[in-house]
Amino acid sequence: MAGKEILQKGMIRRIEDGGSTNIWQDRWIPMHFDARPLTPRADQEIDLVSDLLTESGHWNEELIRESFIPVDARAILRLPVRQQGEDWWAWEPEKHGVYSVKSAYRKLATEHTQGDTLQPQASGDISWQRIWGLDVPPKVKVFWGRVLHEFLPAKAILHHRHIEPLAFCDLCGAEQETIKHVLMDCTVAKLFWHEVKALTGAKLPKMHTQFWASDILRPEFCTDKERGLFIIGMYALWSQRNQRRHGENVPPIRVAVNWAVDLAHDLWQITQEKKPVKPVTVRQNWRPPPSGWCKCNVDAAFDANAGQGATAVVLRSDDGSFGGGRARWYPH
Repeated sequence: MAGKEILQKGMIRRIEDGGSTNIWQDRWIPMHFDARPLTPRADQEIDLVSDLLTESGHWNEELIRESFIPVDARAILRLPVRQQGEDWWAWEPEKHGVYSVKSAYRKLATEHTQGDTLQPQASGDISWQRIWGLDVPPKVKVFWGRVLHEFLPAKAILHHRHIEPLAFCDLCGAEQETIKHVLMDCTVAKLFWHEVKALTGAKLPKMHTQFWASDILRPEFCTDKERGLFIIGMYALWSQRNQRRHGENVPPIRVAVNWAVDLAHDLWQITQEKKPVKPVTVRQNWRPPPSGWCKCNVDAAFDANAGQGATAVVLRSDDGSFGGGRARWYPH
């Protein structure tokens, strides 16, 4: 069963003419969350990848930017279109697209340590309810569930389980590479959040050193919009940490910050569009008198504790024109 699931997660469509790949159902965008667009389908009339191509076989950039949120559009426009035949299934972990037992085992091990699925606990667990309500991609929700329960392979956790011989941070030399250290306290993390604040004005709130992962989900610590940005940013920091550990090229901090900010903004815009707009009730505070008449409105206020008060009078014609007025203060 595990082999079948890992195979399904590792297979991806390679685009040739786009005629047999469904935009919304098939996995076809490599290195992009679950390889499908984050943009909701809504009432869009496009179904196949071929709908996104021009007659000359190139990406229809204008249509793509109109139909998808920016993070999806950029990922799609980066894809090469070969136009050499029909689309085909490939094994994503290998550049040549051919399945191998070694890469399948490696992906299975990664799934086990990082996890792409995580079942919520009892329905009464408020933290889980808040996680599933986040305005972030599903994979980021799973990531935060693992942060909450310390299911990520930080060196301090692996050292405690006698898997890693040393627990120090390879990047800044801190004694313990905890999850919190990677996401908030490391030199790279501090630079990341400094850039986020400079770009958006959003600053990480002060949270409990032990319960910070659940604190950030609570409404009194930050707004919904800020929460989405912070958790997507931490997902980006953890991804960069893994890239360093595996010897891969890591993009500059500014690139990671821009990616997190843009994605959080795009998803926030989508969720706001989905929310029903409450009708605005206009309260009519003044009613005009019959034609040819003037109306005199009066009001008064009194502060019993101070023994002071005031009265006011306004005179207006039937078309609302101001005719006169007066206010008087009554001191103690």
